Amino acid sequence: MQITKQIADRATVIAARPDGDGAATVASIPNELIASDSPYAGPVGALALAADRWVDHANAANARLLPDARHAENLTAAASIIGEHFRNVVTAGKTETQAIAVADATALAPLPGEAGLYAEFRHDFRSASISDKAKIAASANLQQTSAILQAGWEAFPDTPDNIRTALEERHMLLAHVHRTGLQASHQRQSTLDSILATGPDLDAALDAAKKALQDHTSRKERRAHLEGSLRSIISLVATAGQISPEQAFTLLMAKK
Repeated sequence: MQITKQIADRATVIAARPDGDGAATVASIPNELIASDSPYAGPVGALALAADRWVDHANAANARLLPDARHAENLTAAASIIGEHFRNVVTAGKTETQAIAVADATALAPLPGEAGLYAEFRHDFRSASISDKAKIAASANLQQTSAILQAGWEAFPDTPDNIRTALEERHMLLAHVHRTGLQASHQRQSTLDSILATGPDLDAALDAAKKALQDHTSRKERRAHLEGSLRSIISLVATAGQISPEQAFTLLMAKK
């Protein structure tokens, strides 16, 4: 078995190729996970260094041992060299997952409102055509989005996923503006058509809120990349030790 490591532009890539014609199993540790702004930078950086040591150890074992013995040695080394760092990354990932869940709940929390008015908003949305639902999702105010989300999507079962996503994103933007008071710092500017314009500029405030939404989306994407990286490491260890991914996961998660 040959195990190789390559540091590419976007990730550290480790590949284990079984003896013979078997396909290589590839593990990837994306650079974004160890960037200075990553909540996983420390643990993933330590895991990457441990993986590097494990590659050297495994290749030395592969050069001097017969297959069964080398597989056992690869697993023993994975547990002792990678295991603790793998578990630390899992812990960091769980902490961030919980924080993202809280942020999601806050971003999607509906604004309390007058029951009769909210019921009217829901009726209008429920009875609207698909094309009109899309228009509502793109232009609704915070009370309208809150009324719909307060009822839950089970109250509007015929709403397509893309419209649900659009309305939720609209709500998150409007709610962010409401929570942070962005409108106060984004006032309408004088233009040729409206020289004496005054008052809050909602469009400008929404543009500013989009940055926060983009940051939150990137945060969730990075968390997904972390889980994918962990899964790839599990597969790599499984191939190096000729065991199942389930057994490799148990091995890496077991505390000494």
